[in-house]
Amino acid sequence: MKEMFIGLLGILFGVAINEFVRRWIRIESYAGPVFEKRLTIYEGLHARIREGSNVAREILENQDLDKTQRHELISVAILDIASYCDENELYINEDLALHCTALFMGVEEIPDLPEGPQREEKIEEHREELLAAMRMIRKEAGIADLDKLFRSITKPKHSSAVIEYYHEVLKQKGKRGKWEDR
Repeated sequence: MKEMFIGLLGILFGVAINEFVRRWIRIESYAGPVFEKRLTIYEGLHARIREGSNVAREILENQDLDKTQRHELISVAILDIASYCDENELYINEDLALHCTALFMGVEEIPDLPEGPQREEKIEEHREELLAAMRMIRKEAGIADLDKLFRSITKPKHSSAVIEYYHEVLKQKGKRGKWEDR
């Protein structure tokens, strides 16, 4: 009786391990194609954010645009990003889609603010949100983690006067780098 019970437990244990291994292999077989697809989609989102950034820069720098023209320009960029996120909602992180869609909202109102600290603060807030979006895209696409892996393997030591000055400015600002979380 004892041997039969041990045999039955062995069969059940074997079936459980087999199921676990089968699921693991199935996940691994999908991981590569899904990563490639997500990378392509996040590259597209990144490109749309860059295009929106160019529109926002034009709005902030071109004093000849009236309020309606600024609103129309930025609305096209916002709708492009929102549509892209909707089309690819299966692969794009919901929080990131929300952040990217709202990223340029309100930029068209900044030129209406009087010159001074309030206006500069709004511009700086927009730049920080733009940089945060780029960091989130890099993280979601897996690029940030791959960068860390490659740096740990190659251990590059780049040095030049420009690089040293850049690192000194970052140090003074209490920052570690453009893409690093603060």
